[in-house]
Formats: sequence, structure tokens, C-alpha cells
Amino acid sequence: MADTQYHGEVTTTQRRLAIATALTAFLAIAAVVLSSVAIAQRPVVTPPSDRSLSGVYADGAADRPHYVVVLTDADQGRIRGAMDYEYQDGQTTVVFTFRGTSQARHAGAASGVLTLEPVVTIAHSSAQLSRPPPPAFAVTYAPGTLQFGECAAYLRVTTLAGCAFSSNGAAE
Repeated sequence: MADTQYHGEVTTTQRRLAIATALTAFLAIAAVVLSSVAIAQRPVVTPPSDRSLSGVYADGAADRPHYVVVLTDADQGRIRGAMDYEYQDGQTTVVFTFRGTSQARHAGAASGVLTLEPVVTIAHSSAQLSRPPPPAFAVTYAPGTLQFGECAAYLRVTTLAGCAFSSNGAAE
């Protein structure tokens, strides 16, 4: 049955479309809020386990604004995580999320390279990004450390030393 529309009236289809659009926007906002709550509750730095890359890495001390990487090492070398920004008061915000793969330097090695690609860049993160992250980028890893190559091109860091992240929170 087709909707009949008189001048100034909204059809049932238009109403449904407006409701679906509003619901989609609400769910997107709820996801960002819920992820922010979960981020605010986690510890600033947790060391990764023996062979796993999973953990929280920081490029600076907790009493100063700094970036935090939350990394989850999934099955078969799959990686996912987030680049967050933590203010000196402990508030955090997601800058972007990512996924990718890990490749050990050789079988059984504790060091290697992550190939990551951004999944979601949060719109309000322009204060923490000088420009959007590249479509793919490499991160070298060793026990307790991550080195984001050329991150000064997209993060607001003053030197490449700001691209070094450590599980003990001190910049390398």
C-alpha cells in the first residue's frame, strides 16, 4: 500500500526513516559513551604477559598529558586496540581504534612488527591528532615496548621519542 501524502504531511515511510536514523545516531553515541566509561575505569599501565602483546602502553608519565595504547593480541596474530589520550587529571578520550596483524622476527621471537590500520577515528579527537592517521602503519615491538614509526606525522608529539610506548609508562 503506497503512502498518500498531502501538502505538509509526513508519510509513514518518512516517519520510519526518521526513527531509524535517530536510533542509529543514538546507538553510535551510546557506543562512544560506553567505551569512554570503560576506558576511564581501566588502569593507566598494565604490563603485558610473557609472550602476549596484550596490555596498556604509555608514552609518558601519569601526571602529564600523554598517549596510551591499549592492545589486545587475539588468535593467529590478529591485533586490535585503541590509541587514547590521557589528560593530567586522569580523564581519557579515544583518539582512534585499530586492527591489524603481528609478525614475529622469527619463530618464537618476542620481538617483531605490527601492521595496523585505523578502524574508527573519533571526530572530536582533532585536539590530539595533527592529521588523520595513515591508512596503514608499522609498529615495531619488543618485550614491554612499542615503537610507532613516524607517529609525529599524525599525533601531536614534538619528537619521535613521543612515538615510543612502554608498558611501565616511561617514554623510551
